[in-house]
Amino acid sequence: MATKLSRKIKLKCIVLFIILLFIKSVLAGVTYPEQLSLAPGEKSEFLFAVDAATSEIPIKCKIEFNEQTPLKINFKKTEITLQPGTREFITGEVKVPRKTNSGNYKETFCVSCDPLVDIEGTTTRPRYCDIPIRVEIKAHEESPQKTTKILASIFISINIILLIISLILFIKRRKMSLNLFKFHNYSKKVFKK
Repeated sequence: MATKLSRKIKLKCIVLFIILLFIKSVLAGVTYPEQLSLAPGEKSEFLFAVDAATSEIPIKCKIEFNEQTPLKINFKKTEITLQPGTREFITGEVKVPRKTNSGNYKETFCVSCDPLVDIEGTTTRPRYCDIPIRVEIKAHEESPQKTTKILASIFISINIILLIISLILFIKRRKMSLNLFKFHNYSKKVFKK
């Protein structure tokens, strides 16, 4: 009985080995982007890699993405072609709308790869899904420097307005004093006669 079982196992291993010999690899790997930490209104880029290190043939990989959160996500490339043994880094951008609540958000995307050449036999067409883009949204806090800048600009604006009002009043008084001076000179001439 033990020999029959070991024969079956050996036979299965041999069949599996033969199948693996005939399978052409179209394998790709994907690295995950790191977590981002942003505030409402901010944006940042993230980076991930698609790797064809184990592929024996050229492949074309496509990024599939459907938004599930209020975050705005764009990829600089949505399709890439990789030669065997190469790796390509893809950049994406996350924008956080101003009215986004604080908390942890997670978007996911998929990368699927297909061979660029016709091959015979069985092929493996990898598809990696649920690749996370994790973003921590921090509560929007005003920094002391930003508050100081705002107060300084308000102070400067008020001073400019007061300066303009003072100039207008000075010009009006000057005109009034000139008019009084003219009136005084005119009255002297009239009464002298």
